[in-house]
Amino acid sequence: MNISCYLEINIMTEYLLINNKYITINYYIEEGRQFHLKNIEISGNKIFSNENILSEFSITLNNRNYNPAGIRKELQHLKQKYLEHGKVDVAIMDEIIIDNNDVSVRINIFEGNTYYIRHII
Repeated sequence: MNISCYLEINIMTEYLLINNKYITINYYIEEGRQFHLKNIEISGNKIFSNENILSEFSITLNNRNYNPAGIRKELQHLKQKYLEHGKVDVAIMDEIIIDNNDVSVRINIFEGNTYYIRHII
């Protein structure tokens, strides 16, 4: 089961006591609807273009399954790229917009000031 594209997953557990030493644990999983990545919109970026940012993402559109963990991982890499360019105060936030089974991701970037190293002692 690929849980990455399920946002409405419901997991219930049941514990059955076998004896004083053992129990049985049952998991009941309802996957819910499967979501697809429709669009990625980026705003607030100045030093990197939308194309530059998206080219670094390993996530593609074209009716791919939406993977929130994959998006978060890509945003961590993006933050690292900003940090390497002196953007110590960078803040990157994502939000999702759900339309039926389609998900659009909006990435809001506040780049902050650029810092330079003057002296290393």
